[in-house]
Amino acid sequence: MTTDSWPQEFRYISKRLVREIVQQHEAAGRSWTADSADVSVTPARVGFRKRRPDPDNPYDLARRATQAVSDNTGTLEVGGSYVRGELELKLCQFPVLLGLDRSHSPVASVCHVGESANGTRTVVAMFGSIENYIGSKRRRNADGGGFFPSDIAGLYGIVELAREPRDARPDSDRIADDEELDDLAVCEIAIHFAIQSEPFQRARFSFLAKTHLHLSDALIDGKRYATVLVGTPIWVATPSPRAWTPGQPPFDR
Repeated sequence: MTTDSWPQEFRYISKRLVREIVQQHEAAGRSWTADSADVSVTPARVGFRKRRPDPDNPYDLARRATQAVSDNTGTLEVGGSYVRGELELKLCQFPVLLGLDRSHSPVASVCHVGESANGTRTVVAMFGSIENYIGSKRRRNADGGGFFPSDIAGLYGIVELAREPRDARPDSDRIADDEELDDLAVCEIAIHFAIQSEPFQRARFSFLAKTHLHLSDALIDGKRYATVLVGTPIWVATPSPRAWTPGQPPFDR
């Protein structure tokens, strides 16, 4: 749902990652954090109030985490440890048959596959936990729309980073095997999953991602890509009433 002071509606929040980001930020002694009620739409005027994070409120943590990583957040074109953008995204999930300690355990994927008029391609492939989808539009069964990969070689490490406590755990040997793959091989695998994943929702969304790989002007499997981002979603939300640009507060008032 949305409110006057919160005009975006979340579709996905990585509860584990936003909590860890905020905990690390707080441990560094930065206890003065932006409060949603105090944030001005003017970049030069951001109000602050000392207020403790609410560990049981993922929405509060998502805002705080966004602020905490803002200096390390780039764009699709520039890249960074984190990337923020707004794109037409597919919200998907699919069951994985092998490599997890419970067979047929579902994995979430949030993807964009685009091609411009001049033939340049952009792919965003983010993988996480279905426990983090929010709202009634989340697909609750695990049929994956007919997409049943036998394994997710190259992506087990990302799934381990993003999994929630109730999720199946990837085999340690699979994670070790992933570490032996080069960047282009991982991107090729991620692009395949981005293309094959069938959505239960497709719309324009804003997002914040933790970057695993970011390549520009890359030749992958014989095709040229302007940008490939592989990672895990921190949050996905409906677009703000006004477009976000670098340097602005993390959310509108």
